[in-house]
Amino acid sequence: MGTNSKDKLTHAGLYGVETSMATLGNLYGVNVDQYLRINFAGFISIIDAVGGVDVYSDQAFTSVGSPGYYDPTTFAEGWNHLDGKSALAFARERHAFASGDIQRGINQMKVIDAMMNKIKSPTVLMSFSKLMDAVSDCFVTSLSQEQISALVRMQLASLSDWDIQSYTVTGTGGKSSQCYSAKGQSLYVMKPDENSVSQAKELIASVLGGEGTVSDTQQTPEKTEVFTPTADPNAGTSVEESPDSVIVEEPAESVPAEQPADEQPAEPTPEAPAESEASTEAPAESEASSGSTSGAETPSISLPTQEQVESAASSLHQAASTVLDALFGSSSSGE
Repeated sequence: MGTNSKDKLTHAGLYGVETSMATLGNLYGVNVDQYLRINFAGFISIIDAVGGVDVYSDQAFTSVGSPGYYDPTTFAEGWNHLDGKSALAFARERHAFASGDIQRGINQMKVIDAMMNKIKSPTVLMSFSKLMDAVSDCFVTSLSQEQISALVRMQLASLSDWDIQSYTVTGTGGKSSQCYSAKGQSLYVMKPDENSVSQAKELIASVLGGEGTVSDTQQTPEKTEVFTPTADPNAGTSVEESPDSVIVEEPAESVPAEQPADEQPAEPTPEAPAESEASTEAPAESEASSGSTSGAETPSISLPTQEQVESAASSLHQAASTVLDALFGSSSSGE
């Protein structure tokens, strides 16, 4: 974050999306040069706009509700068809799992995988202009209209499969009062396991070089029955917010009276469908911010010339690399 102090990775978003990108790049040794930023409400709208997604759950569980977004929601072991609210509930839950943030990170990757499979389907791509009109105010992105249009045209032309691979970074959860932006407050964090971070760096470099293979979350189990999650306002139970363990760290520098104001929202901003209270997680899902979509402009899908497509294709390679970066980063995200 530009200091020698420690903080939760999600808190990088307090200082603007550029800080989030730089922090992720520093952690994983990559250059993050593209982004897509979305809040909880936008995530729900996009999932609903594509008709929901099918996600495989490793176990049955009930997600604790989040007032204003979704009620406590029960999921079955196996395939679940998720609308926007249930997808957000699935991606955010950590209290229901013995491994906490670790399983939540895996579930987040399952949702991303399901979204990618749905968005790149011919049915959705053929009506892409209408979809963009419906969700244009739900996100902001550094990708240009030409890059988005070229990506759609290329996928329609080839209908190729995307090999999305993922790796889960681990760590040790506990309490810490050394978060740079929290002024001595005791917060739940996850101290990264340096060996797993180093392994992630190696795998990212290998995949970007076109030669790597890693464990993935692709949903291969045979799809027999598909369960529709049920929401029940009375189903939620109180769960302790965090473990009692304490993470010992060097004292953080004092927080300056004036914090960076560039793009600083009133609350942490969600970048992706889920958030993590871990020092290894991506800033993809922090608390919702009402201003996170304020700068969105309606993308108009125009058909570029062949020259524009070729130019965009070059930039597209970097964009695709960033998608992998985001997937790796989000693997350890949490509340």
